Amino acid sequence: MKLFNCVNIMVALALFAAGGCAISAEAKIGLVDSQLVMQDSIYGKNVRERMKKDFAAREDAIISKERDLRSKFEALERDRDVISEAERNKREKELSKLQQSLQTEGDAFQQDVMQRHEKEAAAFEKVLSEVLAKIAKEENLDLILQQRVTLYSGGKADYTYKCLQALDKSYKDTAKK
Repeated sequence: MKLFNCVNIMVALALFAAGGCAISAEAKIGLVDSQLVMQDSIYGKNVRERMKKDFAAREDAIISKERDLRSKFEALERDRDVISEAERNKREKELSKLQQSLQTEGDAFQQDVMQRHEKEAAAFEKVLSEVLAKIAKEENLDLILQQRVTLYSGGKADYTYKCLQALDKSYKDTAKK
């Protein structure tokens, strides 16, 4: 998404520099809040549900291991005064190894989630670009920018809702096939 934003900004600046204020009066510019589109679209909701479903088992296993580790630490603290120093040291080493293993597993899980999120975001960006290109042609827009990079806009320039509708229609049509 950052690349998409940088390109939007650079194009807007290039248009402004090339023609000054005169081009902004002639150019038809639209704005889209892509985060809102991702959040509220059927596409975005399905992606979130699918990711939650795909990662639920691993997340539950990690949470279960965290609870188990916590209870073992609590048991060690409870038994600290009644067990020998050698037994306490042995348990502390075991718990330390379990904690490191759990940390590694948690880090790997987070990395997998982030990679998947980036992959889904890239796929969304591609679909969004196609939908926006279609809207730009239909509406005779010269430029579509991310809404968050603008300082001010009138309501006429906001194409977020139209984009959301078009994306949902496109997604439904694709799902029927």
